[in-house]
Amino acid sequence: AYGQFTHLAHAFASPRLDGSVGGDGNLPSRDLTDRAHAAGVKVLLSLGGGGAGSAHFAAVMRDPAKAERFIAETVALVHEYGYDGLDCDWEFPEDEEGAANLVKLVAEYRKRLPATLLTMAVNAGPWYARWFDHERLLPLFDFLNVMCYDFHGPWGDHAGHNAPLHPAPGDPDGATMNTAAGMTFWNEVKRFPKEKLVVGIPSYGRSFLAARWHEKTAGKSPREYVSWKTVRGLLAEGWRREWDAAAQVPFLTKPGAAELISYEDEESAARKGAWARAQGYRGIFFWEITQDHLDGVHVLVAAARRPWVGWSRSSRLGPGIE
Repeated sequence: AYGQFTHLAHAFASPRLDGSVGGDGNLPSRDLTDRAHAAGVKVLLSLGGGGAGSAHFAAVMRDPAKAERFIAETVALVHEYGYDGLDCDWEFPEDEEGAANLVKLVAEYRKRLPATLLTMAVNAGPWYARWFDHERLLPLFDFLNVMCYDFHGPWGDHAGHNAPLHPAPGDPDGATMNTAAGMTFWNEVKRFPKEKLVVGIPSYGRSFLAARWHEKTAGKSPREYVSWKTVRGLLAEGWRREWDAAAQVPFLTKPGAAELISYEDEESAARKGAWARAQGYRGIFFWEITQDHLDGVHVLVAAARRPWVGWSRSSRLGPGIE
């Protein structure tokens, strides 16, 4: 499976409130970096994530002693375990102080790790991106991983696709909540060149309690997060795959069920891979690769990779997540 990737982002090393580092799963792992390097794959250590660890960034960076502890410990992990760089996933700075402290954090990493890769995960929409100081961050990062998913979910009031490639007609926020618009925002508004932007593709979907797209939902679905492997089981149980030609993504319906499931499959992943390559972006990445791994193959990764590599045998494939 390593041959399907150029980079892996090992998630997550998260800041604790005292500035120390907390790790998820098998993190840190010299075994992972050794196996990846043997296959010619680089491994980045991901910091933060969408949970409590990310929320702790603001508190830790507000205290110089705690900030120094977190920075020193994460730099030590890079050296000790052979990581090729750091992927910053602060979700998300919420004010001017957070914006300035993110720049301080990344600038310190760039100074202490001058020869390593530095990347960052960013939201595809303008709301959460408003506190990213793009002018000061641009020279510090090698590339950004734009999370082109979670455009709709249980936090909203209506049913919408998780990761549409293009706007879905009838969606009240469809003009901005899609992959094409999100990538254009980072390129044209935030002024990051395309060679520093990587397009995110999800390995999961979202469920909505509604009979039709863009209608108000009847509360939160009990299965709001649906992995690709779960979708395979639902298809076997009688759910029906349908296709939104405008948004360029599939969805599931079931007769008699007032529920819609937006997800990613091989067709939509392949279309996104082809689109990203045609648009001139640096690469594609996936969240997260345990969810589409079947019989030794990352199915969605393989589908998106085929049209990407088809353009050029020397083209780059962006990072996956392990």
